[in-house]
Parts: sequence; structure tokens; C-alpha cells
Amino acid sequence: MNRVPNVESFRNIPVIDSHVHMSHPISLDRSVEYLNKIIEGRNYRSIVLAPYSVDGDHFTDKQAAIKSLYLKHRIPGIYAQATLNYNHNSGDTSDFFLSQVKEHYKLGFDGEKLLEGKPDTYRRLGHGIDDPVYDGFYEFCEENRFPITLHVADPPSFWDPDKVSEYAKKVGWFYADPSFPTREELYRQVWNVMNRFPALPLILAHFGFLSDLPDMSEEFLTRWKNTALDLTPGGWIFSCFSDKHDYWRDFFVRHSSRIVFGTDSYNTPEDYNSTGGCTGLWALVRSCLEFSEPFLWNDSLGTLVPLGLDDETLHDIYNRNSRRIFGENPAAIDIERADFAAHITSDTLAGPHDKRD
Repeated sequence: MNRVPNVESFRNIPVIDSHVHMSHPISLDRSVEYLNKIIEGRNYRSIVLAPYSVDGDHFTDKQAAIKSLYLKHRIPGIYAQATLNYNHNSGDTSDFFLSQVKEHYKLGFDGEKLLEGKPDTYRRLGHGIDDPVYDGFYEFCEENRFPITLHVADPPSFWDPDKVSEYAKKVGWFYADPSFPTREELYRQVWNVMNRFPALPLILAHFGFLSDLPDMSEEFLTRWKNTALDLTPGGWIFSCFSDKHDYWRDFFVRHSSRIVFGTDSYNTPEDYNSTGGCTGLWALVRSCLEFSEPFLWNDSLGTLVPLGLDDETLHDIYNRNSRRIFGENPAAIDIERADFAAHITSDTLAGPHDKRD
């Protein structure tokens, strides 16, 4: 039985990490240092910053988007998504959300990151992701090919009292209470959005948590031409791939142009997680894609049967698809319009205090 090796064992293929957060409450200067370490240590070609302004009842950061753009300014060659802000009152109108995305586009962002489909966030906002209040936002993104990365649903165990983890309960991710949306309702709403905006460039984060639903995964990618699935862990999705290895290997090869690499990394020096060592979710994703022999990941996930993908498929997943979706090069920042001096000081934190810590 093999164990996960160091980065030197991975194939020499350029990688763009399409899902990197900057929510840890450390200074922007230190975030630049740590993100550069991640890029260098993992031999990345680039990263895509994915901020969010809402996270259930845990925290709200109204400046998340401008901080993301500032880090893009400080680290040449990376991409940055924006995120929507909310008034949590009658001011949350279609015109309000449309005005935000128009401004993000002009400022030089490379897309939008939405946490609005995560059940705790969904409940806090009080309306669905297919609510007409977002129609102007979706229409603009569709017309301008401005990609959206959407977190929708969560692992099915989070709805199951017999399977939910203690950690999920602790942080408010147990959804048996009927005030939370069901998993089925969330997917129904995604399908509603895509039926109304069929050319919308929509990426579902964490493989949409669809890895136990192969028929829906297939439909999502074949029915709409601009959709994609990212590979950001949790590990549960890779257990699903391992359990139906032959099916999913064929799926990845057939849909290689619609799957993007991502890790859910953060702006923090996670020792081996942030550089080239053998732990960390980034290594889990690469190991599951590249290796051919079963390997032991940890006691929780146990032994995984990797997909052993060919180099051409990996080039699509690792870099070509992100370049096609987010742009061959990051969008130019309108520095004067961004007016960083009005928002950023030497003491500004990349993320606010997270009450889960």
C-alpha cells in the first residue's frame, strides 16, 4: 500500500488553483507572503482568489471583494473573484446586485464567488439562489461571460442525524431542521437558474457535491455548454470517485474540458499544507487524479483508488480550463477606480475574525 508522496512525485504539468480563499484574519502584507509561498511551493502557474462576504452566521466582510482585488494587484499574474454584499433588508434589490457586478467587471475582477447556495448562508439570506432578485446579476454574467463559482449544497451526511460529524454540528452545518433547504431543493434551484440563463458560465464548487449522483453530474455538464465542476475537497467526493473508479475515470476523460482544479487553500502558512509536503488537501486532489495504485490517505478516508488520468486530460483540468474560463491572462485592474488607499491600510486584515475559531 502506497502513502501520499511529496510534490516531486507529481507530474510536471502547469497548475492553476481555481479556489483559494483569503479569509484568515492576518494582514494583507502577510497574506501576500503566504500566498506567494503557496504558489512557489506547489509550483503553481497561478491561483484564483475566491472571497466571500457572508458565511452563515459566522462573519460578514463587506470589504472582501476589494481585498481580493488588492491581493491580485500585489501578486502579479493571479486572478481574483468578487462577491456580493447584502443589506439584509429591502435594499437587497435586483438593481442593487446588478450594480455590484457591473462595478466588479469594470474594476478588473475575473468573476464572482457565491456562497449563497450553502444551506446555512441560504437560510440567513432568506431567499433562493433562483430568486428573481438575482436575474439581472445572472443575465449580466451570462452576456459578458463573467464566470460564477457557486457553493451549492454540502455532503449528504450533513442532513443525516446518523452520519453527520461532530465537527459539522459544532459549526452549524447540520441541516435536519426544516428551516434549512433540502439538498434536492438546492439542486432544483440551480437547474432553474440554468434553464433561465442557459449560457451562464457557472462552476459548481466541490464538484457540486454531486459525486454520489453521477446522472445529475452528467446532465449538468451536457445540458448546458458553459458549466463546469471544480475539484475542491472535502475528501468525501474523492471517496465517491474511488468507490466507482471505472465510471468516474471515464467521466473525467470524456468531460476533461469541463472540470477544474481547486483546493480550498487559505492565506496561511500551513506548514506542509502550504508548500510542497505530502499532507494538505491540495495533495489529496493531485494524488487522486495522477496516481494509478491505491494509496492510504488517512484514517478517516482510508484507502483510495486514484483515477490515474493521462497527461492530456490533466492539462485540461490543471490549467487549460481555468485559462478558458477566467481568461488567458487576468483582467487588467482599473487602479484609479479601485482607489485602494481609501480601503486598505497597513493594518487591514485579509479576513475578519471567524467565530468558529
